[in-house]
Amino acid sequence: MPVITIVISEIAAVLTRFAGHTWYDAVSYGLVVPVLAFVPSAIHRQAPQLSPRWRTMMEWLAFALLAITAPATVKLHAMGFQYDRFLHFAAAFLSLFVAVGILTAYRPEFVRRGSRLVGAAALFMVAALFVWEGHQYTADRIFGTRLFYDSQQSMKRDFWEDIGFGMLGIIGGLCVLVPRRGQLAELTLPPIS
Repeated sequence: MPVITIVISEIAAVLTRFAGHTWYDAVSYGLVVPVLAFVPSAIHRQAPQLSPRWRTMMEWLAFALLAITAPATVKLHAMGFQYDRFLHFAAAFLSLFVAVGILTAYRPEFVRRGSRLVGAAALFMVAALFVWEGHQYTADRIFGTRLFYDSQQSMKRDFWEDIGFGMLGIIGGLCVLVPRRGQLAELTLPPIS
């Protein structure tokens, strides 16, 4: 799965440059995403308590996040319909599962208390959402990166709209995770007696 993710990422990097996007998009897809595609494998090697299911889940989540963001960057933002709203909802929804996976790797004691794991992941995602949107806003204001693609509304409105749809995505993820919090132990291997 990482190889497919990297191929799609490199294609997106080339297309963003041909589409006239800034260097920021090309670097993100051309360099950052390929490195991140191997993070699940690296974490899995360093954390022996993780099951193979954990690695598979994280690789699929990385692919899914790329699959929803690359088309937006390359073309869909410029087409005039509100793909940005779907993007922020879906990215936050999927990223909540990524946060659960990362916490499972680095705080395995949370797995026994599924509610604590899900709650910590949700708090992390809310903070990450504000940090990311703040980064986009600041990068646009200082460097003109055009990370806020919606030209039909102000950056301030887009900032708060992105936060709102991201929060809805986190709530949607919680609606899926909370009833299944007891199954999170499947992401780790049983302790050796």
